[in-house]
Amino acid sequence: MSATLTREEAERAVAAWALTQLDVPWVHQARVPGKGMDCVGLLVLGGRLHGFEIVDMLEYGLIVSPEQLQQYMHMNCEPVEEPVPGGLASFWFRQPISPVHVGVMLDARRFVHSYRRAGKVVENSLDKVWGRRVHKFWRYKWA
Repeated sequence: MSATLTREEAERAVAAWALTQLDVPWVHQARVPGKGMDCVGLLVLGGRLHGFEIVDMLEYGLIVSPEQLQQYMHMNCEPVEEPVPGGLASFWFRQPISPVHVGVMLDARRFVHSYRRAGKVVENSLDKVWGRRVHKFWRYKWA
């Protein structure tokens, strides 16, 4: 939490920061702004750099297990019905009930994520492909 920012201001700052990380290389378990990160690293760095208390997770494989990701998300975030700028989205790839990926929402339709297939941090929209992969929307916890 930040003493000087409201929750919404901190979330908007996360979204703006995520855009500055576009084209940063995807690196498994990395947490180095401007140099390399994976999808969880983007979540961790974005939150920590903008006043949210985030517990990091580094004990995961190349693809994080759905159970591990859900547990992690519940530890650091709270589920919400609709996306918020600077909030998060969890995604599934093979099974709708099994989230294995996360991104930072820019608005109701666009998000930034560190995507292994692209090899870097990229921006996408919740189009036909990504829209159907959404598992849940989240906000960082704020106390």
